[in-house]
Amino acid sequence: MYILTPDELKKVKDVAIKELGLKSIILTENAGRTAFSVLLEELEFPVNRASVVIGTGNNGAEGLVIARYLLEKSKEINVFLIGKKRWLKKDSRNNLKLFEKLGGKVQEVTSQDEGVKNYILTSDLIVDALFGSGIKGRVKGVYHEIINWINESRAYTLSVDIPSGVDPWSGKVLGEAVYADLTVTMVFPKIGNIFYPGKLHTGKLVVADTGIPEKVVTSIVKRATFEEEDAAKFMITGVSGGRALFIGEGSVVAARAAVRTGAAMSYIATPLKLKGIIPSSGPDVIELPVRDRDGIFIDSSIKQIFDYGINFNSLTISSDKFLTPSSFLKLVELFRGPILIDFQPDTLSGIHLNSLRHRKPPVILMMSQKEFEGFLKTQGVRGNPIRTGAGIRFAEENGFVIVVRGAPAVIFSSDGYTWINSTGTPGISSGETGQVLTGMISGLLAQGVEPVKAALLGTFLHGLAADIGTVELPGIIAGDLIEYIPEAIKYLRDYEEFNDDF
Repeated sequence: MYILTPDELKKVKDVAIKELGLKSIILTENAGRTAFSVLLEELEFPVNRASVVIGTGNNGAEGLVIARYLLEKSKEINVFLIGKKRWLKKDSRNNLKLFEKLGGKVQEVTSQDEGVKNYILTSDLIVDALFGSGIKGRVKGVYHEIINWINESRAYTLSVDIPSGVDPWSGKVLGEAVYADLTVTMVFPKIGNIFYPGKLHTGKLVVADTGIPEKVVTSIVKRATFEEEDAAKFMITGVSGGRALFIGEGSVVAARAAVRTGAAMSYIATPLKLKGIIPSSGPDVIELPVRDRDGIFIDSSIKQIFDYGINFNSLTISSDKFLTPSSFLKLVELFRGPILIDFQPDTLSGIHLNSLRHRKPPVILMMSQKEFEGFLKTQGVRGNPIRTGAGIRFAEENGFVIVVRGAPAVIFSSDGYTWINSTGTPGISSGETGQVLTGMISGLLAQGVEPVKAALLGTFLHGLAADIGTVELPGIIAGDLIEYIPEAIKYLRDYEEFNDDF
């Protein structure tokens, strides 16, 4: 499922209208009619009292289409226009005239009104078509009051495109936002429908068919969610008996997760000085003591790791605490397989970064959104990596696969595509539960799964394991999460087999 920014939505509509000859008024009608059809499936009609709240932007036109259909399905209906009729755009003006010709009532609201408040609070159905994806800046004044009244009511609430007050670029709440029971989004979802906290405000999400061909979207947008059907295609992994090598603090959890994901063995290289600090994790996780200098690996330490004669199939560096700049470069030079880097990005610069660019296979970089934004600042870019486009540009220009942990996780691939993971909840990608994700991707790399697929499948399975586990447990920790990995894998394999039967 493709995910759009407001700018991309505008481009898609422009192409549909200017190049394909589709009429804007028809697109609006299709969107509003689809939203109303979804409402018919969700609610018992007629309703006693309906409120349709519209703004002066394009979102209001779709709200007026829904209001027109509601004239026959509600005993009482009022449209509240937050602003003046003369401020309406062309499609909204045309739909307003038609609505009023059919006997509909539209009330202009420019300040707090107790009558409007009481009507909204006593409504059975509210249609929120106030801002949509055209919102600009923080919600204030009468808009803030209206949204509060909508949320205070017990009415079933439909939001058009995106709940009013949610930033369509990021999912952030701009002061106050509608909590919708249902959101019918136009063409495809916006980023704010998918990312928290906007996802919590969205409720059930349905995509409206406006009549714009999908090929128009695919020609403009290279961003999509990664769903079950996508993940199921990747479940046939490569080399059995893969061996994953880990270097850095906090590797035990990741090493265990790698084995649970299918790697035959995990090895953790530790300074000889610290030998025995790794707790026993079973026969599948082995400590490799390595000569060191004051607890730090030097060039000869790296050579010793490979002198053990073990055929390592993946390398994960989860901390640079044990590495000097020289030993880091030596490690990257001697290991020619897939590499995953998961440590503080403020040290990942200069010579470190140059040694990782455009490797074959591409290097996976993992970090949180906050870390990634901070890292991009060092590259001269500020702001949200998706909104600015900096995330995908950095991945493309440097040949990296970048996994940004969060809710949801985002994967920027070196081929210019952005993937948004569809599983998991907030909180599962930090601390030791985040190390589980590191290990799962490492385990897939060790089995021969190429980096982009390993990143996508690992994040999906990580979120799926958490989703399965939280059904049975009130709170899930890293140890629990690891135990649910086999169930997540089985679910996907069963999904694939089930769909093959039909």
